[in-house]
Amino acid sequence: MPRGWAGSRVPELRVEASTGSYEVVIEPGVVARVGEWVREQARGSRVLVVCDHNTAEVAGSRIAVEAGAQVLELDTGEKVKSFEHLQAVCDTAAAAGLDRQSIIVAVGGGVV
Repeated sequence: MPRGWAGSRVPELRVEASTGSYEVVIEPGVVARVGEWVREQARGSRVLVVCDHNTAEVAGSRIAVEAGAQVLELDTGEKVKSFEHLQAVCDTAAAAGLDRQSIIVAVGGGVV
């Protein structure tokens, strides 16, 4: 489980990829705990949650509220995979005062 994920009932699932490795949490009701976990990891630093319209309804907005984060909700679909939308993420991060200690949480599927 991600460091600090206390009390998880699921064994650690680690994904090894060519670009590095990461841990995955699969657990009923996990969305209810992600925001709190992100807030703890941020240790007072700013947090930005980036999601699309579909994942905002399911999880992104809830995670942002619980993490005390700003949320950037993008459109859905392949058209979002563009430098224009990347610029929107960068502009939002800058306007929100994110710095090197800040955390960006991406909630989504293939677009985010």
